[in-house]
Amino acid sequence: MRDSGSQDKAQIKVYLNEDAKSGDKVEFKYTDPDDHTQTKTDTYELTDQDIGKGVFEYSLDINARSAYDLNVETTLITPNGLASKVYSNDLHLNVRNYTINYDENSTMRGGEGSADTLVVDNKVVDFSYHC
Repeated sequence: MRDSGSQDKAQIKVYLNEDAKSGDKVEFKYTDPDDHTQTKTDTYELTDQDIGKGVFEYSLDINARSAYDLNVETTLITPNGLASKVYSNDLHLNVRNYTINYDENSTMRGGEGSADTLVVDNKVVDFSYHC
């Protein structure tokens, strides 16, 4: 897995087994980056070019802005609906320090639920102040 240059996507490389055929679908089930108790599903249909190379690349929304445990499962599904799990793995995603530029027109992502934490100079900033 490698960073695709976008904060929200990571490029993965999928190696195909000898049973894969053009028209088969590869289903990805992975940890939802916005709600780590849920799963997201994406599907990719294999082409003749993918089969010829034996590999293809795909972008998953893993939101590596916050650290979490990522589970990824892939399943190969034939046009007749026969499914076989090909791969399953758990990874822990760590993040590097980064700077957030404030933009009043965008939605910020990260944290757990409605409780985000901001740390400045190794001190937690308390957002609980009430007027």
